[in-house]
Amino acid sequence: MYKRYLAASAIAAMAAASNAAMADIVPWGIEDSAAFTVNINNAATTESGDLSWKQDTTNTDKWSLTGAVTWWNSYGSITLDSASFDLDPVLSFGITATNNSNAPAPFSFVFSAPMDPGLTGPIRSHADMGITLTDHSGDGATLQARAGSPLLYPFDLAGFDEIPKNVDLGSAYLLNVLTGASTRTMVDLLSNDGSLVCTTACTTMAAELRFILSGGQDKVSFTGVVTQDVSEVPLPGALGLFGAGFASLVGFARRRRRPVPAATA
Repeated sequence: MYKRYLAASAIAAMAAASNAAMADIVPWGIEDSAAFTVNINNAATTESGDLSWKQDTTNTDKWSLTGAVTWWNSYGSITLDSASFDLDPVLSFGITATNNSNAPAPFSFVFSAPMDPGLTGPIRSHADMGITLTDHSGDGATLQARAGSPLLYPFDLAGFDEIPKNVDLGSAYLLNVLTGASTRTMVDLLSNDGSLVCTTACTTMAAELRFILSGGQDKVSFTGVVTQDVSEVPLPGALGLFGAGFASLVGFARRRRRPVPAATA
């Protein structure tokens, strides 16, 4: 009896799926594989904004977020000002975090996106990140990496296996705006290279920001680009990193994939 019930349920499900297909349901697209994970002082957050993507008209491998999205709670907020990914692959993002509490608080932000096709073998990686730290009330501001983690941690996923890109960007990082300083803003630039080996196809690339920000409505902004499978990534002047989402970097970072020779991997 139970087996017949399961068979009938399966037939009904197949019929429903057939009817749904006839109703011109919009198919699930590759851009829906992109995801964000946010944590502010280990407390639940509220989200506002539209996590929708638009496809570039000239480079159909590239997708960009249509607008800003904010996550917040009583401790602070993270606003995703811009984000894009290129299946070739490239990740870029621009975020702003504010600590509304009276004490330093931990923040994290993860951006993951698909690669198509998946990559195997030795791969070179590169990451750039611009940082702007702003003291809100003149009592100083501090940004630091969380213990045991770099400020930016890029990695790939092969199935459920996490493979670090080995791009050390901001281990033991510390940036200060001193109390009573003539300027309440400090800027910095981080850049580094690394490599990884995907023994099975890596199909997702990701970047995680982990940091501690001082309280009293102090604010920090990050603009970053992560690329891989490029043998050489030229670096622009520092001012170029604080534009709208590293537009110049993304322009020349999209190179055709070239495998790294085994002798230099």
